Amino acid sequence: MSRADGILRVVLTGKWFDMIESGEKREEYRGSHWAAKLLQPWIEKQWPRKLSEYGHGDFFPYHTLVASRGYTSRTLTRKIKRIRWGTPRPEWSGDTVTGKCFIIELEDA
Repeated sequence: MSRADGILRVVLTGKWFDMIESGEKREEYRGSHWAAKLLQPWIEKQWPRKLSEYGHGDFFPYHTLVASRGYTSRTLTRKIKRIRWGTPRPEWSGDTVTGKCFIIELEDA
């Protein structure tokens, strides 16, 4: 689970996993506590910088998301379009993420 392989591994609840697997949900959201994992090392040292200032090059260049359905062996893999800081779509975040967050945009399966 190192950055070196460019693969971002996450654990999802059944609802969000199923929505991504079906193609209905095309973004995954992570709170600000994910900064150490998602930001480039030189940007991470500047933390906490005003998150609205982060640009595309500030994020670690993950190319693939591997998500597991809870703590089971069931997984899915999606290519990552980009990572950005912004406001989540309510239909894809429910009440699990409020306010601004890291948005991991996914390519279609």
